[in-house]
Amino acid sequence: MGTIEPFAGTKWGAYAFKDIRGVVRARSICRMPEWVLRLKPGAPPPFPRLALAFTTGQRRQVR
Repeated sequence: MGTIEPFAGTKWGAYAFKDIRGVVRARSICRMPEWVLRLKPGAPPPFPRLALAFTTGQRRQVR
């Protein structure tokens, strides 16, 4: 499917969701106490759901 990688230069709370080719399809960023999820236009159908599930899981760990 792809990879989930932390943004370069961040300690925690910022992730890029990349497909197999390395194209960023979504990003999530922690803006305490909330998470912001940004989806790129044209992202294949699994990416919005996977990014939302990962971000929701991260939100539960921060508390």
